[in-house]
Amino acid sequence: ASPRGGLYASLVVTVPVRDLPGPLVVATAVALADAITVRTGVAVQVKWPNDLWIARRKVAGILLETSGVVTRGPDDVVGVVVGIGVNVEGVPAGLPDDVAAATTALAHHASRPIHRDDLLVAFLTGLDRRLAGLASPTGRSALVEAYRSRLALLDEPVRFLVGDAARRGILRSVDLDRGVE
Repeated sequence: ASPRGGLYASLVVTVPVRDLPGPLVVATAVALADAITVRTGVAVQVKWPNDLWIARRKVAGILLETSGVVTRGPDDVVGVVVGIGVNVEGVPAGLPDDVAAATTALAHHASRPIHRDDLLVAFLTGLDRRLAGLASPTGRSALVEAYRSRLALLDEPVRFLVGDAARRGILRSVDLDRGVE
């Protein structure tokens, strides 16, 4: 569903298999968080792995879906549909009460007008830059630091799934290649 007042986009990117899923999620989250902050002046955090928060409430989400066959050779690439949704003007109507209470919109926090086209351009430009950076150790390191600097829930209890099994722990850090620590 894509209710009025949001920014919704799906794009296909081609990435090396080694950059799935973690590095691509991280690059997308940082690019979207950067675009929101630059275009609106609002500080955004990443709730690992694929939600963006303002004041501990969800403002945006990211979904990835591979397209085509994924092979596991070191030089193999795969097409991935990257989907984003950002609540720009308001919280979507019809959400369950608990979900609506945990959701926000950029317009509730921004100190300047929000133009969806400008936000999308800033996101796409940033994503191109972050994906190009994945090819070098320096770029990967910069991406990790940018992600960690925006990471919500550090040193807090978290619940996550490994397959179908729920796990609990304390979020200490995130690494591109090893995941959550």
